[in-house]
Order: sequence, then C-alpha cells, then structure tokens
Amino acid sequence: MTSIFVVGDIHGCTDLLEELLIDIQSQFESGDRIVFLGDYIDYGPDSRGVVDQILELRQQHGNAISCLKGDHEQYLLEAHRDHTHIAWLFGMSGLSTVRAYSADAAEELESALRERREQLRARNTEWQPLPYQRFFDALPKPHLEFLTGGLDLIYEHNGIVCTHAGLDPLKPLDQQTETDLLQCNPVPLFRSWPGPQTLVVGHTPTESIDPSSIGKPLLRQDVVCLDTNPASTGVLSAIRFPERTLIQVGKPPPIDLLELSATEIIRGVKLMESLSDVEIDTLAGFCRTEEFAAGAEIIREGDSGNSLFVVLSGIVRVEKAGPSGPIELSRLGPGACLGEMALLTGEKRSATVTAANNCVVIGVPKEGLEPILQAKPELTETIAEIMSERLTNQNARLAEQPVEELVREVRFADEVVNKMRSFFGLS
Repeated sequence: MTSIFVVGDIHGCTDLLEELLIDIQSQFESGDRIVFLGDYIDYGPDSRGVVDQILELRQQHGNAISCLKGDHEQYLLEAHRDHTHIAWLFGMSGLSTVRAYSADAAEELESALRERREQLRARNTEWQPLPYQRFFDALPKPHLEFLTGGLDLIYEHNGIVCTHAGLDPLKPLDQQTETDLLQCNPVPLFRSWPGPQTLVVGHTPTESIDPSSIGKPLLRQDVVCLDTNPASTGVLSAIRFPERTLIQVGKPPPIDLLELSATEIIRGVKLMESLSDVEIDTLAGFCRTEEFAAGAEIIREGDSGNSLFVVLSGIVRVEKAGPSGPIELSRLGPGACLGEMALLTGEKRSATVTAANNCVVIGVPKEGLEPILQAKPELTETIAEIMSERLTNQNARLAEQPVEELVREVRFADEVVNKMRSFFGLS
C-alpha cells in the first residue's frame, strides 16, 4: 500500500529537516510520496539550507516529492514582482531568509527599512523601490525556479487533501482561490469540516489553536494541523498516511515557568528586553504571583489598571463584550503577556481575561518600572518602538496595508511615548 508522508512548516530549520528526512527515508518505499505543506523559509537561521535539501530530495525521488506553496513563499514572490513591497520584511521575518543568502543584502535592506520607518513617521508616502536586487541576484537559479514555478497549491490522493493553510469548505477544490489556500484560518475547520476526506494543513502554529499543544500536532479524525512552529519550539512534525503515524524530531523546551525566578520570567518578556540585568533585578523585586481558580476574572474590560501579567501555568480566555454577550478572542497559555498598555500608559483594560482552568500569573506593576524610567527616560522610546513594531508586523502579515494604516502604526510609537511620559511623570 502506498504511504504518503506529509511534512509541516519548516521555516529555515535545516538541521531539524535533515533529521526528519533521515527518519522518513528509512521508511520510504517505491511508490510512496512525500508532501511538504509550504513555509520553507523565514524565522529560522538557514532557509537556503532547507531549499537545498528539498531540491536534492527531488533529484533522488522525482515526482514522488510534492511541494506546496506557503504564504511566506507568496510574500517573497510579491517582493520579487514589486520591489516597493514591504510586508515580507515587516511582517514575515523575511530578513532571516535574506541573511541566509547574503549578509550584504540583509544589511542593505535593514538600512532601507530604517529609512522607510522614518519616512512613514513623517507621512512621506512617495514610495521608492527597496534594494531587493542584491538578494534576488544571490538566489541560485534552481532556488528561484523552485520558488517561482515549483510549488503547487493542493495535493489530493487516497482520501487526503493537503493545503498550506486550509480551504473554503463551501467551494469545490477546483474553485479555491490562492487566498483560501494560503491565508485561511483553520480553526473553524476543526469544528465544521464536512469530510469525507482528511484535511491536512500547516500555517497556524498549533499552540495558537490549543495553548496546551506546544510542539504537538493537532490530530482530529478529519483535520490535522502539523505546524509545530519549529523555529520557536524546536520541533518539526510529519505524519504518515494511511497509518496516521506521527513522526517528530527535536524536543520542545520544558514549559514550567513556575520553576523560574521572577528575574528569569521578566527577562523573557519582549517589552523588557532593553532593560539591563540590574534593572530587571530591580523590577523583579516588585513582582508577585497570584493564583486564580477556574472561572475567576484576572482582568475586567473597562477597569483601570497599571500592571502587566505573565501567565505561568494554566490557560486563560480573552473576551470582549458583544451585543449578545461575551465574544471569545483567544485562549493563551504559559508565557503569554496580558495588559501591556495598562502597565505602560494606565489605559483602561481593553478585554476581560478569565481563567479557563486553575491558573498562576505573575504581576509586573507600575511601581517597579517607575524608578527605572525615572532614571532612564529614554527607555520609553525603546519600549514604545517594540510595541509599534509588533503591531506593524501583526497587521503586515494579513495583507499589504493601505499607506494611511502603515503611517498610523508607525506613528503609534510616538503616541505611546507621550502617554508613558505623562503616566510616569517624566519631563
């Protein structure tokens, strides 16, 4: 019986791919197939090495290797067609791929991006092309051919359908758009996929669907998600059909934040990465852990607040008030940060956060950050820039933003700086 090995998102993790392919090829027989779900590039350190391995595999096994396009490849191709395109670099960690092919090209693009941010801040929107050409010149011809013409959108065989992100269940397969297949949110499919085929997807890290699934695929009867976020978790996943045998390499880092000190926890908070070790130690002295039983409110929408919380254990539910009752926005697990704007600006809470099960969080209060900012008020600009960059990156992933929206997001940092200086009484 023919076996089909389906491989999840790789994202530049060439060492993990090498290990996974050794395992797969030890089981591979004549007539079997290997299907890659896309997102070969970005985030990880060696996108070039990943493409090299896949091209070598194709040389060995020819048509037995099927490669699907991911949204990261699509964004790279848009930059190839239009050198004013910025979403790949702003929102998709494209510079990690550029760097894997040419350090000089990465340095040139980084400099251009700094200028572009200042251009947006000044509301100058007369776009000039970004200096992509050095990067595209550095791409070996077989790599460019692989990215521009060697990727499919759907693989279908023996009762399974593979796409990068999902699909529109109301459309036949031959009427799916590229957006359906590369940008789909697979979460509703876990509830409503009608079958009868098994749908296999990547694209969405499994922990963002189920916070308890860090480094683990989601395996349902009719829907499988294989994106175990290898650049973050250190785990790359595949599955063998029809046996539905899971194949994984790497080992996820232990997630037991309760064993870490407050200093170690704060050091892992992105907003605090610009603080020195002494400043982090100072802030840690003000932090306190709190326990919440299942169903208890941690944060209430509309309340005043002046602290940030980091989830240490358990799962929390984030909700906003809707016309017919609360609307669940997401569920978050250990390591998630809650209430950054309240800590930095004193703004009212924008959502309600409830413990979905018994939870432990650690609070980072204004009182701890205040003396640090009083001594070094320039940190307000660094922290605000981190928040602005995160907002820009999140929205750039969705689509190329209208110019006015990009201006608003980049200028967001200036607004945060002003609010922080007022909230902390800085001159």
